[in-house]
Amino acid sequence: MMHCFSGSIKQALEAIDLGCIISIPTTAYYSKGRQKTIEKIPIENIVTETDAPFLSPFPERRTDRNEPLNIKYLVEKISEIKNLSFEKVSGITEENLRNFFKF
Repeated sequence: MMHCFSGSIKQALEAIDLGCIISIPTTAYYSKGRQKTIEKIPIENIVTETDAPFLSPFPERRTDRNEPLNIKYLVEKISEIKNLSFEKVSGITEENLRNFFKF
């Protein structure tokens, strides 16, 4: 797993080729670079994370603690980028995580 991935699209695709899964943090809610990565990599290789209490999806409120509940904003953003429903993205990324941890 590429935890809190912040690399390039090329690096993400190379990691996927090596069997890695890409963990996208909530900062992708506002990060155009991370949004481009989401656009270019298959949903089957994405999991979501908050990295709470760090990396809030709201850069203008840097004093805010990131909370697990904020994962919904990331799922909404992935849904928008991938043109999939919130439920579909939530289900696929959960299944990806279950497959990774084998449970």
